Amino acid sequence: MLGLTQEAAAAVLGMSRLTYHRIETGRRQVHFTELAKICATFNCHIGELVQDGQLVNAFVYAAKALLGETPG
Repeated sequence: MLGLTQEAAAAVLGMSRLTYHRIETGRRQVHFTELAKICATFNCHIGELVQDGQLVNAFVYAAKALLGETPG
């Protein structure tokens, strides 16, 4: 992303390189707040980062959290 190393991108986002790596490679689900921060920091759209199914799941999770339901 923008020619940054994983370590540099992780530092800008305030997360460990391992967490960033796991998100980038799909070994860890990205939290909606993390996704929003990535998009704001790197000036990109959510649709550029996730597949349609992942986007739907992220919005469902966020909506449940906002409504006070237990996401799951």
